Amino acid sequence: MNKKNYIIFWVTIMLLFSTYNLLAQTVPPPLKNVKIQARVVLDENGIYHYYHIVTNPTENKIGIGDVNIDITVPKYGVTPEYIASEGYEEPDHDDHVLLQREGLLFVPIAWKTHSLWKGFIGLEDKRFSILGTNTAVIIWRTRYNFSTKYQYLLNPGQTSEELEMISYGLPGIRKVIFRPDWTEINWPPEYRRLEEEPIEVWFEKDRKKETLSFVSTTIGPTAPPAFTPLQFNQLLQEYVSQCVTLGWLKDATLTQQLNNYLAQSATAIKENRLSDAQNIITQFMNAVQNSNLSQRTTEAHGLLYYNAKHFQQEIRKQDNLRSKI
Repeated sequence: MNKKNYIIFWVTIMLLFSTYNLLAQTVPPPLKNVKIQARVVLDENGIYHYYHIVTNPTENKIGIGDVNIDITVPKYGVTPEYIASEGYEEPDHDDHVLLQREGLLFVPIAWKTHSLWKGFIGLEDKRFSILGTNTAVIIWRTRYNFSTKYQYLLNPGQTSEELEMISYGLPGIRKVIFRPDWTEINWPPEYRRLEEEPIEVWFEKDRKKETLSFVSTTIGPTAPPAFTPLQFNQLLQEYVSQCVTLGWLKDATLTQQLNNYLAQSATAIKENRLSDAQNIITQFMNAVQNSNLSQRTTEAHGLLYYNAKHFQQEIRKQDNLRSKI
């Protein structure tokens, strides 16, 4: 190879290398339209089993590294009792301390050990979280697969196996965040933390990275308010309305039927006809249970059926107490 061709060869190599680095440092498009399906099962011990299935659509260009589900105790909520069960992992003491320092409590949960996901409790920090608030979450993090050279286990076009957690907490509407694994992205310089930078600049860069995440809604364990019949009846009415907004209730006739039952139960409660209220809520539960997936999703079933069941049980307790006086 003569000197001229040698120079051309190396210039070409340098240009190709520069082009590769430029492409490698291009921020990928953000995650979008990630699908999550939830269902709830109540076992004979009064424990709710929450199952979540996650699908990363083929339109995305990056894999999902974290699935973070809100488990914060609402300000009005009465924290459910502690839960432990063989075969399920539990939060450790440090998790409680971390969140208590932020003024947060989380709904007691335990989670199933999974070959594809590792679960733990964490904090969504309002300083850079896409939620914009401090939030306690269960974090499902994908495990790396060494045989595939650290590729994501939830790449575009893939669906995860079910993620399971258990709790005494009633089903509630919860935010969920899907994130890529930041370490797997070759960030351009303006996204990278530098040691000499103040922490405020780090948070600003983290917020830029957060724009690649995707926020959706699911159901998960929550802490209900202290029970009063009218207040809980109102909560059920709000859940029906939110199910319509979220597309979980798809049949207008079923929706109207459920709203009618709740209007009737509210009237019965105001008139101290608690036995009648129980019967009306039974009809509400039957309407939900007997509907099909063309009318409502598994989220609507878990949310409405089990909250109505709890409602009915609490009304029965009050009715029994009143009859003994």
